[in-house]
Amino acid sequence: MMDISEILRRLEAPLLDIRYLLDRKYPKKSAITYVSNRYGLTKDERNILVRIACEKDISNDRKRKLVSIEFIQDKNLFIDGFNVLITVESLILGYPVFLCDDGILKDVRSLFRRYKIGFITKEALSMIEMITSKYTPKEIVIIFDSQISRSGDLSKMARDIFDKDNCLVFTSKDTDKEIMENSRKGIIATSDGIIIDNVDNVLDIPVHIADEFKYNFYIPTKVRY
Repeated sequence: MMDISEILRRLEAPLLDIRYLLDRKYPKKSAITYVSNRYGLTKDERNILVRIACEKDISNDRKRKLVSIEFIQDKNLFIDGFNVLITVESLILGYPVFLCDDGILKDVRSLFRRYKIGFITKEALSMIEMITSKYTPKEIVIIFDSQISRSGDLSKMARDIFDKDNCLVFTSKDTDKEIMENSRKGIIATSDGIIIDNVDNVLDIPVHIADEFKYNFYIPTKVRY
């Protein structure tokens, strides 16, 4: 298991360097590669930096889009299924989850294409159901990527757990496009930067679950702003 506190201390200087380069419009991939090579960072450390680091202008824009969970009352809520589920599972299992520069919780498991339904999946879905239903949205729409193994089985599990007339669960060949096309109809729950940059209102479900159930997540010690 990674010693996350030690890794974050090791990443303080590289993170500041990457932020400097990003704010001066250097391509993110090139900036992270250059800085990581300079400091001799491991693959895991580079992966963490990819998730945490964000250009200041983009970060501020994303933060402005974040809404409190109370805001979903009587509104349509569209959930990026695998994106939210995997982060919640990471919280439950104690895997590293970080509060990133854009103000959103993200994990570093990188499991989207090889995700498997596990013993914790029902618990994670139940937590998502509990925290969202508590604030009575008008409708909940959960979209899973159909290209991921057993996405149909996962959709059925989600339907059984939510079990409400106002909840729709389905799979899509292009989840990002599906969510962005519906963004003006409601609030989007995701941590995907591309989606966030193309919608108006974003809900970070995992951070509210972490608060409700007292799960730990990590905050880089060098505060961005």
